[in-house]
Amino acid sequence: MRLRHRVSSASILGMAVLLLLAAALAGCGDGDGNARAAALARRMPSGGAKFIMFDLDILRTDPDLEDLYDGFAEGLDEMCETAGLSADDVDAVAIGDQGAVFDGRFDLDEARDSLADEGFEEDEYRGIQTWKKDGMAVALVSSRWVIMGPDDDFDDTIDVIKGEAESLWDDADMKDIVARLPAGLMTVYGLGGGVTVQEDYRERYRDLDSLGASMGKRDEDALWVFYAFRFEDEAAADDAIDGFEDFARQSLENDGVSFSDLEASQDGRFIEMSVDIDMDDFRFY
Repeated sequence: MRLRHRVSSASILGMAVLLLLAAALAGCGDGDGNARAAALARRMPSGGAKFIMFDLDILRTDPDLEDLYDGFAEGLDEMCETAGLSADDVDAVAIGDQGAVFDGRFDLDEARDSLADEGFEEDEYRGIQTWKKDGMAVALVSSRWVIMGPDDDFDDTIDVIKGEAESLWDDADMKDIVARLPAGLMTVYGLGGGVTVQEDYRERYRDLDSLGASMGKRDEDALWVFYAFRFEDEAAADDAIDGFEDFARQSLENDGVSFSDLEASQDGRFIEMSVDIDMDDFRFY
């Protein structure tokens, strides 16, 4: 399955590394069911059109998910090296328009030494130590939080950390979608064309405004995936729900994915869909 149905480290984490270096997912209410995604989004600047979160605690500690973890470990290692971190110390990572946020247990002295060895120059903004090199910046916020992103907009992220600017979680669009998603090992949010997922749905449903998805383990052989598709208005969702399940089944079959229990329902301007997929058919690419 790729999320456009099949997602991989080369397309998500690899794309994220390129984004960072070149540009220099049952929850309810306020998103408490997806608390980790909310915590990471609260440390990103508002206005972002994309958000991808991986819960490494789940991926790394479940033997049934070992192949999935290995599938993007290389990309994770590359990102962590850039930030002066060890991937083994990262519990979760979120990637957005303006950088990446790492949640974990970090030895800041080791991180400082690693960044210095790589030629990063030490700086400071609003009492937070930053390291900069070739348009890239890293902020060692605390032994739990490390931020990485392009140097030119990096102060905006630190203003968010300091509570002086709005975060991505303050964006109504972000919260509207992610608050519907069950917590899982991965959460994806895309506003408009912000994330290149489900391109076949965007092509079929021109009034599709935004979407979110989360994924978790159903059992040793299957993953559950939950989608929240938001349309321009309720009338557009009314039009789309007729035949939506058939289109989703065809899309999965076209991708060669083994699946079961696919169900879609409408809630106002949203269509929510759940499906179980064969774990062997999912790839981080």
